[in-house]
Amino acid sequence: MFDVKKIEKNKLKSAVTGFCKNQDGAFLPMFGVATFVMVLTAGVAVDYSRMVHTRSRIFSAVDSAVLAAGHSMVKGVTSQAKVRAVFDDFLQSNLSIGAGFNADYKVVSFSANMATGSVDAVVSANVPMYVTAIAGYDSFPVSATSKVVFSTSGVEVAMMLDVTGSMSGSKITAMKKAAKSAIDLLIPKNDKSGKVRIGLVPYSSAVNATRYYAKKVTNGSSKKCVTERADNTDAAPKGSNLIVNNGWGCPDSQIIPLTTKRGKLKNSISKYRASGSTAGHIGIAWTYYMLSEKWQSVWKKDARPADYDSNVKKFAILMTDGEFNTYYLGGDGTQQSNNTAKALCSNMKASKGTAEGIKIYSVAFQAPSSAKQTLKQCSSGPGFYFDANSDAELVAAFKSIAENIQKLRLAQ
Repeated sequence: MFDVKKIEKNKLKSAVTGFCKNQDGAFLPMFGVATFVMVLTAGVAVDYSRMVHTRSRIFSAVDSAVLAAGHSMVKGVTSQAKVRAVFDDFLQSNLSIGAGFNADYKVVSFSANMATGSVDAVVSANVPMYVTAIAGYDSFPVSATSKVVFSTSGVEVAMMLDVTGSMSGSKITAMKKAAKSAIDLLIPKNDKSGKVRIGLVPYSSAVNATRYYAKKVTNGSSKKCVTERADNTDAAPKGSNLIVNNGWGCPDSQIIPLTTKRGKLKNSISKYRASGSTAGHIGIAWTYYMLSEKWQSVWKKDARPADYDSNVKKFAILMTDGEFNTYYLGGDGTQQSNNTAKALCSNMKASKGTAEGIKIYSVAFQAPSSAKQTLKQCSSGPGFYFDANSDAELVAAFKSIAENIQKLRLAQ
């Protein structure tokens, strides 16, 4: 095989040298030198541009590969070899000839620390020079270093989902799709990390806590339907803080305490049926209880929420399509339900000693203005409240929330 690059370089070098040695006329040598300088300058500029472009490509590729490797660790990959394989695959897909990359590269170093969640790598390449090679510079080395540290914290998410009568038809279908899509994002199919747990609180005129949990939080009643209590905090259900179960209606849909079992969560959502009025404050209360360290003795062992000051981030997702209008302890139902909801949200968001409070996302789905105001006030601020006016917007809202939770989880 002929080395075309070398032949062309030698031809150019010989031609320029011969031209400069030619003494036929006083002007020609000067012209030759000037032309050579201009050609060399232009060539250096072209080669420099190629070097900068190549360096940029390498930096981008290494960053993407390191992020991909880190994500594999977050999803439960614990083998150093498998994490490295993910890195290599992403790097090769970005730095191959097929991807328009024209340089030889090598991985100088790579490390992944499962304990700290850190991944770092150094990649170098030699960029071939063309015109600059005349001056003896056949190639220039470039390198890129990238490091990312993923949070190793766990996540607890409690979803309050509206199954009231007004959700019948396409609305509950959209809600099922939206909630399931969020679960798929938060607990991917092959996620073996166990870092993310999700709980479900379907609600209408009350909450179906199942007979097991209803008996534990009331005065021993086996009625599965629970309503509110006068206390708007997450105090343990003891003494005067026991919960009442005097509701006149109970949804068929039962709560699912915190779990990593995505199939169980999605199967439960598939069975939701719409019926009953809107006691939104009760749904919010049980969302709070599901995440509260003070309720650890209530929940079964694998569903117990972590301590507030542990390395676990806690999130609540509140969703409704209607005005909160049902209350059982007296007074105006609508006013009391909304006021209680706001008080619960305020306590949920408040700092828990040295730990931060629970982050609240809220979604108003084709809801009246009063419900929007309550949910907006309940949310943790700008970026945490969503106003969905169509089925597609509801699905998009839950998707955005799940992605935001992932970002907050991974951020150090």
